[in-house]
Amino acid sequence: MSELAALRAASLLAEGVEATDEAQARRALALGAILAGYAVGAAGFALHHTLGQTLVRVTGAPHAKAYAVLLPHTLGAMVDRAPRELTALAEALGAEPTPEATPRRVAELAVRSGVTRLSEIGVDEDAFDEVVEQTIERPDLSNTPRRPDAGELRGLLERAI
Repeated sequence: MSELAALRAASLLAEGVEATDEAQARRALALGAILAGYAVGAAGFALHHTLGQTLVRVTGAPHAKAYAVLLPHTLGAMVDRAPRELTALAEALGAEPTPEATPRRVAELAVRSGVTRLSEIGVDEDAFDEVVEQTIERPDLSNTPRRPDAGELRGLLERAI
């Protein structure tokens, strides 16, 4: 159920982000957010939310924009870890059904947040050591297949800066 909810949420969120009619966008985004919340609540946090929450807490970066910047990078880290799931997500987002298509499609959608780099929202590279240290300590990072190490987390942040 959580996977079905997550895939429908992704489809609705993409629809809402790309909608030109404000009423249509609001409906799609609202239902997408509810379904995404259900899916996250059922499945738990892993790489993206664990790193994103820690980044926001340590740096004070705005939550939604930080997550939008990080998502293409964290999904890129999942291509080899969860190819079946990323293929399904790519299809739900209207992209070519391959794992590699998912980070590219999400990057296209994330541009609409108005930022594409962590530096644009006030994140300084000097905070990376603390972000990585705190993220590594979080038990929910273990929900990520092949738990990332400190070097991989730092690399994700560096690519996003």
